[in-house]
Amino acid sequence: MKFFLLPAALAVNILITTTDSWVAKGPRYLEWALREEGHEVKVVASLNPNTEVPPLEPEYHQDSEVVVGAPAGGDFNHLLPAHQTYHRNMRKLKTVARGARNTISKKDAERFDEEFKSQELVHEEAYGQDPLNPNFWFVDGSPLQALSVAFGEILPKHIPDFQPDLVIVGPNEGLHLTSANTNDEVVVEDLDDMDNQAEALALLAQSKNMPVITVSSEDHDRIYYGDERYFNVEEKKYDDSFKANPVAKNVKYINQKVVELVEEVAPTLTSSLSLNVNFPSMNHQYSQCVGKSSTGPLFSQITAEKTKPHLGKILSVPRVSGKRDLESETTYVKMSDEMSRPEPLSKLEFMRLSAILSKSSDLQERLAKDDTQEYYKNKQELRALDNCQIAVAVNHITRGNNLGPEVYAISTR
Repeated sequence: MKFFLLPAALAVNILITTTDSWVAKGPRYLEWALREEGHEVKVVASLNPNTEVPPLEPEYHQDSEVVVGAPAGGDFNHLLPAHQTYHRNMRKLKTVARGARNTISKKDAERFDEEFKSQELVHEEAYGQDPLNPNFWFVDGSPLQALSVAFGEILPKHIPDFQPDLVIVGPNEGLHLTSANTNDEVVVEDLDDMDNQAEALALLAQSKNMPVITVSSEDHDRIYYGDERYFNVEEKKYDDSFKANPVAKNVKYINQKVVELVEEVAPTLTSSLSLNVNFPSMNHQYSQCVGKSSTGPLFSQITAEKTKPHLGKILSVPRVSGKRDLESETTYVKMSDEMSRPEPLSKLEFMRLSAILSKSSDLQERLAKDDTQEYYKNKQELRALDNCQIAVAVNHITRGNNLGPEVYAISTR
């Protein structure tokens, strides 16, 4: 993969999150690919893939000061001292300059260790940074809780100078197809109750007035980014990290296409719009699609029949604290074309909306989605995937989903 450094005016601040854990191969290598392009990138995601596992009390190891506040140090035991030490030593061997007889001097080795230990890392009750890459933050909760903590705690409290221009949800393992359009004048979404976690994450980002690209892959193999069967860990160069196997090749190809898409849409994508991108399976065992730079899948914009525009959306949004129990409260946000940015729903508007949308005065009853709302049945997306194309849906908060190029055009490349 060949990278070209973007001019400073084109480089953007990108926040990545995912439905998978913070050490999944997708977001780990995408962060690196985007940094190679000149973008500034932060990643906030769940510490564990199984968020139903109750969190444990944090434990601090005196020697490494590594937090392992979850079973076995989080997903793939990444935070265990043994894992951290192994990766740190591999990085020393591969990145520190060598002198005579191809050896690392004692002075250079000690300087490397001292710089590593001197990092000022954040370790709070329910979230923290990765000593191996401080751009990565874990939250000991669900994917939605992780992104909520990112907006409510991590960004404003710890990295206030980092203002995201774009949120990328993914790359996620498993398809996240686009929801069918609805004829409701006002669409009400309870983010906590949505089956499609990637869509819930995208809507949460949009409620913060940020444009979103969701990226998912049909392949679902749950592989650690440091799995040396597929990757060369702690390499100095991005391209040297990928071994010659289909898994690594597909990760690299997805990253290449996402970088191309970011380059194309970042200057013009607004918070009213979101892109839902699904890659076909490129698993050589049962798929005919191949992730090669010259012959791999290309983007295909998926369009649906035009529907009557909505007046707007009402989102039930969790606001999660960064404390150990991740206490949360429910807030409501309204979004429409008439507003320059999403706004909190006032008490008066809440009461009026309750009367309009429900025979009952309780809005919560309207937040339960019916079967047709929960069923994702976009046959055009599936047809594109069957044809080894990358399905791209352009979605708008009021105009609906799967919009055509007259609203926003995606290049086929």
